[in-house]
Amino acid sequence: MEKQQRKVDRKVIPRWRSLAETPQVELAPAAIVARQGETFERPSDVLASWQRTPTVETASELLAIAPLFGPGPDVAPAATFLRQRADILSAGVVRLVEWYDARTAIPADDGESVPIARDDARNSIRNLKQEIDRVPSNAIANVELARLHSILGQAEPARRAMSRALALAPHNRFVLRSAARMFVSQGRPDEGLAMLRSASPSDPWLAATRIGLSELTQRTPDNIARAMQLVEERAPHQVSELAAALGTLELNASFSSKLARRMFKRSAESPNDNAVAQIRWANEARGIPFETSLLKIEKSFEARTGQAVRQKDWALAVRNTLYWLADEPFAKLPATDGCFWAAELRRDFGSAELLATVGLTAHPNDVTLLNNRAYARANRGNIVGARNDLAEAKARSTDPSEAIFLTATEGCIHYRNEEHSLGSELYERAIRRALAEGDYDVAQRALLHWLHEEQRIGRVWEPELLLKIKLYFTDKSVAENIRDIYHAHFADMPIVRGLPTPPRVQSGLDAVSTATGLKRI
Repeated sequence: MEKQQRKVDRKVIPRWRSLAETPQVELAPAAIVARQGETFERPSDVLASWQRTPTVETASELLAIAPLFGPGPDVAPAATFLRQRADILSAGVVRLVEWYDARTAIPADDGESVPIARDDARNSIRNLKQEIDRVPSNAIANVELARLHSILGQAEPARRAMSRALALAPHNRFVLRSAARMFVSQGRPDEGLAMLRSASPSDPWLAATRIGLSELTQRTPDNIARAMQLVEERAPHQVSELAAALGTLELNASFSSKLARRMFKRSAESPNDNAVAQIRWANEARGIPFETSLLKIEKSFEARTGQAVRQKDWALAVRNTLYWLADEPFAKLPATDGCFWAAELRRDFGSAELLATVGLTAHPNDVTLLNNRAYARANRGNIVGARNDLAEAKARSTDPSEAIFLTATEGCIHYRNEEHSLGSELYERAIRRALAEGDYDVAQRALLHWLHEEQRIGRVWEPELLLKIKLYFTDKSVAENIRDIYHAHFADMPIVRGLPTPPRVQSGLDAVSTATGLKRI
């Protein structure tokens, strides 16, 4: 039986993509900020220098800071100038042009792709290490190295690479936001928040990150007055995440705050995909207005997934979850939730296994993902693989509530291995344990799985019992997601008179219906 990740209120935590895949608006400077003891040449001065004196040197300088310009054609002539002189360029400048070309390429299909393969990630790590050996001062290469290690579930190498990046570029927004996301994914948000203490309070993207991590660690964010000022002063596309973070902060302080609605309205003026996901969450959780046209924003896979679930379009939900996981392969939520929707609502066990496998690449010890893949594999006839996953999940489980799911999944495996009596016993055990812990939704789901397994082995139910089951699982007091699963599993259940319900199944039915306060089935 599939298990979902425990739901928590969404926070504005940065996405973590390669530099080439990061939307340019997130890289362009919101303003020129002076730092004590340091001086910076304005991007406009570099552009003017190239336009005044077009040379390999001025063109290279312009390409090196290309992300600071945001979308626009200003840098393209310099790239063309360098390509036309490829025969006289140094190896470093050639790589700079190649990086620029990759950075500015427009992805097809809105960036939709499949999750990165493990071997591809390893090959990329090998190539990046060679690049870092050649240019040890390349902070961006170290950030990407950390990301690839995170995709492979290699937490310690990821931290070492990110530490080097932070030492090389301690004030770089891309580096700081990437590091913050890494710390969150590793369950270390406190370290991420500590790292941001010296970040500029005048950068709205870093201010949003600081608020998100403060909420995640249940601490009071600082510099809120300055953050509010930034929202009013800066262009809408520069403050989309910050306004959403402030709106979320207000929602948590006052359920129906007018200020929260104003902040989310500001965020929606020119949002990135992360802000779109936050606005959509606020709409579902707290009734904040949300325009579905925002789902067209580039890379809004998370928001599209949530909207598809809300509309009960399970096929679309699974597809967008795959895109979301391809975009953030180290994230656990799309893997666990995608497994649930694919298996429980779609019976698409191939997608369920793929989602779990990608999730396990980054989180190899996760009990939920191991359990979910075991269930998917059992349904695909891979009994050996299912048993291996289940054994590993049991060995790593420390949460007593996980035992209910593991027991139900084991029951499924026994049914699929023609050990029906043992499977029936395990389902009954899972149900009674869930009821004892007051987890009625889980008990009801285990019951549905049990009935499904009985149906698969040829059990057909007399009309009276079918009617009772229908009345129970369509009752408004039963959780909506349980009703959805019932309709997915039992809409066309055959009716045959005269076949008795097995005593153990009837006992499970009675236990669930009595405990949940409904009429005995």
